[in-house]
Amino acid sequence: MVRILFHDVLAELVGSLYECLCKLKICTPKVLVMMDGGICSQMQQYLIGQIYAEQGEIVGYDLTFYEKNGMDVDNKYPKFFELEEMFPGIHVEIYNKVENWFYRMFLRYSSLDQKLPDFQGHRVSPIYLTGYYQLDDQLFFEQFTRLFSKY
Repeated sequence: MVRILFHDVLAELVGSLYECLCKLKICTPKVLVMMDGGICSQMQQYLIGQIYAEQGEIVGYDLTFYEKNGMDVDNKYPKFFELEEMFPGIHVEIYNKVENWFYRMFLRYSSLDQKLPDFQGHRVSPIYLTGYYQLDDQLFFEQFTRLFSKY
């Protein structure tokens, strides 16, 4: 319990310091989206990243899941990152391992109500998005059609 609390306090402190460095333009704030699961999950996670990219955020994707585990929930069947193979015109910007680790450890965002952080006129970065989020149906359909219909 003490170890978890210490980690939470440390993560909050380091994350806040990094946010200050970003505001001072010493570091570049980014949105990092964790990719996992099969092709449908990959499509949704890519789409979420692109929504933020269109709002002016620098977006990258963390593929660590496929390097370290890459298995389904029952640990029976392997999952592979295949988004770029299925949709050759799509480019997934991948961050380096150190940046992935740092964002995952200190800037993780997870929402219990499965809602994405809202812009409301301000940036959301730096942030590490993990999990599965509910998108407004119209926004999802418009973005999905625009990104994937040409394939």
